[in-house]
Amino acid sequence: MAHSVTITTPMPTLDEIGRELGLSKIEQKSLIRLVDEKVARTRSASSLIAKKRVSGGTRKASPRARASA
Repeated sequence: MAHSVTITTPMPTLDEIGRELGLSKIEQKSLIRLVDEKVARTRSASSLIAKKRVSGGTRKASPRARASA
């Protein structure tokens, strides 16, 4: 019977990836900064969407608030 095999390799560091792509240190830092900014924007946008879903979007006035107004 065949045995299953799991092959694991260590995650390459950013320096190793940069060397493989032929990027200079300055180019690597610039790219990392761009990615960090994009991730920050994506997280803040997704948290806003999640908050809207939880709160139900816009609040509606209760019948009592309309009657007293």
